[in-house]
Amino acid sequence: EELIGSIIRDTNIFITHDVLKELLYRFPEEKKLFHQVTIFPRLNINFEHYIRLGFDAADASLLEYNKKKGWPIVTEDHKMLAEGVAKKAALMQLGDYVGALLLNGYLDGRRFQQLIKTLRQMRNITKRKEKELLAVRHRLY
Repeated sequence: EELIGSIIRDTNIFITHDVLKELLYRFPEEKKLFHQVTIFPRLNINFEHYIRLGFDAADASLLEYNKKKGWPIVTEDHKMLAEGVAKKAALMQLGDYVGALLLNGYLDGRRFQQLIKTLRQMRNITKRKEKELLAVRHRLY
């Protein structure tokens, strides 16, 4: 989508080589888009610890950067989100990231509402989360 490409070009989004491998497997038609983000190597500091906890290589590599550098992770993986709560790490769902884009003036209210509706149709967010996010928009506009 055009918005995703714009976000990738205009923000500091990174993935690891492990994440790239997973994305290319799942979405091979988006290869060009994925190569527009910054790609970091695996740190191999806590990687095996996260693997032992049951995370796959892509998730483990991101959790390493979160722990070492404090960089936030946008994920829909419930196990990763639970790890973020347990460790007080900066992990957020895509809907919350879209909300942050609205609050920071990156998205206008109309486009934000469209994206939230799309996330709900995809069952990416619950009805309750949709209402919470749309309430933010209504307070701003």
